[in-house]
Amino acid sequence: MLRESSRSSCQDRLRHVEHVFGLRRSGHHAVLSWLKERYSQKGLVVLHSNSVCNAHLGCELHDPDPDPKQLRREAKQGDILIANYEDLSYKNRGVSSVYQRFWSEKGVQNRDIVVVRDWYNIAASRVAYIAAARAIGRHTLVAALPWASVADTWADHARILADRQEGVVAVNYNRWFTDQKYTGDLADCFGVPRGGEHFSSVPAFGSGSSFDGLKNDGNARSMNVLRRWENLDEELLPEYMNVINESYAAVDGLNRQLFGFGRDEVLGFVESGEAENVL
Repeated sequence: MLRESSRSSCQDRLRHVEHVFGLRRSGHHAVLSWLKERYSQKGLVVLHSNSVCNAHLGCELHDPDPDPKQLRREAKQGDILIANYEDLSYKNRGVSSVYQRFWSEKGVQNRDIVVVRDWYNIAASRVAYIAAARAIGRHTLVAALPWASVADTWADHARILADRQEGVVAVNYNRWFTDQKYTGDLADCFGVPRGGEHFSSVPAFGSGSSFDGLKNDGNARSMNVLRRWENLDEELLPEYMNVINESYAAVDGLNRQLFGFGRDEVLGFVESGEAENVL
């Protein structure tokens, strides 16, 4: 569903499309909400289409992907469209008919954005979210992708960040959350006003945080988003440890390169009960 940030018009004024790629529970909704806020500060109308490509998950639970032509008709109401691709590897972006539709249109600028959070926090958040859904008998798209595919998608996005791939704006979520200078530099990259570095709202997409829901909305920076394994219920720790052990070969070197720590540190702190000392 498209959400309009301010005024609307029957004239077609769409000038720019931001294609945002991120794993579910990666914090990308917070980044794009910050970006929407910055664009609105420029007086631009920003529309957001959430989760535009789920068909690749191969399950019957996915929300129908939007019709590209209908989305284009709706998008004319705004200056900027933010299209969000969840659990879709950037290398496989061509499977999305929405992506193809906008990149093939003349006169509309397109930009690709990949948001990367460290693997060990993503894994903790997904384990917690899946367990919460399971406890109430609710299906969730977070569980639709096998863990091996989740790790492969994360590694694809992480390599883009590590290699500074040309033509893609890669956002280090951990730095965006903690480093005001980094966030300000991103604002410059996007051509939006600086400010809003102390981002405080919790996006409602996906029921908010896997651990805190929406209770910290207005004070997001108080959340323990960089040490989520500390917040896992004890009965979920074996599942979490199994996930990070099985994904070790695919992700650990990249995680250590980009975020400064790896599986051994996380396992050691989890097992010793001293996780608060990492990061």
